[in-house]
Amino acid sequence: MSKLGITRPTSTVRLCTDMGLAAQHESLQVALEEERAKPDSGMLVGNPEAKRLAEEITALEERMKASTVIVEHRALTRKRWAELMAAHPAREGDEQDASFGVNISTFVDAALADAITGATRASDGEPVEGFTGADWPEVADEISNAQWQQFAFDLFRLNNGV
Repeated sequence: MSKLGITRPTSTVRLCTDMGLAAQHESLQVALEEERAKPDSGMLVGNPEAKRLAEEITALEERMKASTVIVEHRALTRKRWAELMAAHPAREGDEQDASFGVNISTFVDAALADAITGATRASDGEPVEGFTGADWPEVADEISNAQWQQFAFDLFRLNNGV
């Protein structure tokens, strides 16, 4: 911490470790979005299918709580962020890399390994003993792309404001 008392911001991402429930949740979310996209179906009132899907999602989220962890990470210093960007240059011809200025596929995992400070269980708020950023590569290999993207987006929001 500096003489000015500066502390880096933190953020959390909820991660359901039951991949079956997570996949079911993702499918229901897509179905609800598709239902709401139908003409005159944006509201739950008057759309019994959208209402049913929303209720199913809410019930599923209650079941997911038992296998959900809340992963906390802290913004990196400007110097460390710059070092990681230099170490993971954007791939030539990759539009996503070009928009972020880094090789997304390697940068995010390297940055999260440095940024993650721990995790707690959503069900009881107790810490997940021994979980640190060093555990991130193993987690990243096991989660879905949609879950990984939640971490990636939050990492960039926390560190770059985007």
